Amino acid sequence: MKFLFTTLLLGSLSLAHAQLPKTQFEESGGKQSPEYPDIIRWWQQLDQQSDYVKMMPMGMSDAGFPLHLVLVSADKDFSIPSLKKKNKRIILVMNGIHPGEPDGIDASMLLCRDIAEN
Repeated sequence: MKFLFTTLLLGSLSLAHAQLPKTQFEESGGKQSPEYPDIIRWWQQLDQQSDYVKMMPMGMSDAGFPLHLVLVSADKDFSIPSLKKKNKRIILVMNGIHPGEPDGIDASMLLCRDIAEN
């Protein structure tokens, strides 16, 4: 009985501290990068799993795809005016603006996920 209780306790703790999603770049050993729908799904998953990440639509691209803003905030404040009032540094990363250049997309996914985890 003691073993069963310990196993259930450790299992529930590991679920409560589950890892954030891996990128396709990581899962392929650096040989693949995701396409647009997969990228959006990954960011949505990160948004759902982390209190430090918020993804929101911000209009449409010239190709007719939604543009998204992803905010990563250590104090979970996602209001840009509030962040400016607190004199927080805001870093804008734009990527995916040229087809065939996935490096920035992969790097920003890894960076934001690692910041949210740590």
